Amino acid sequence: MAVFAIYAATSPDRPSLSQQAEAVVVREGFSYWAFLMPLVWCAYHRAWRPFGALVILSAALAFLFSDYGLNNSFLMLVMDALVALFVGLAAADLRGAALHRQGFDLVNVVVADKEDTALLRHLEQGFVVRKERPDMSVGDIQTAMKGFNADLASPTYRRSAILGLFPEARR
Repeated sequence: MAVFAIYAATSPDRPSLSQQAEAVVVREGFSYWAFLMPLVWCAYHRAWRPFGALVILSAALAFLFSDYGLNNSFLMLVMDALVALFVGLAAADLRGAALHRQGFDLVNVVVADKEDTALLRHLEQGFVVRKERPDMSVGDIQTAMKGFNADLASPTYRRSAILGLFPEARR
């Protein structure tokens, strides 16, 4: 089981409901792709600030090692590996910060096997992302949401909800 962070466009200045329906699932933990190819990973996920920082850091390290006579390629390899390790460890946070700058907010954290299951659990928990449908108006969606929230507030739902790690211990 892995931990996933769910980012959704929640800002009210988004122009359409279809843009609000976008939800991005980010797996927390070490990223092997970010470790193996940090610059490509940053560019792929549009994390431009870390991309620029990596380019500047790589240039500074190359300048430092060549200008001060430290032409030890093993030492340069170790420094590059340490930078790549840092990017691999911080990949989820770097991607989350990039998503936040793009207008997405962290709305939920779930535990699941895969990204699809994580998104399903996110939606089951009541964090509904509105979707645009041509046959529904915004008022119809709000009416449906009121009914959904009423179901969550019902006494039968509260009794059946599992709280804690050991719900059977409650007597």
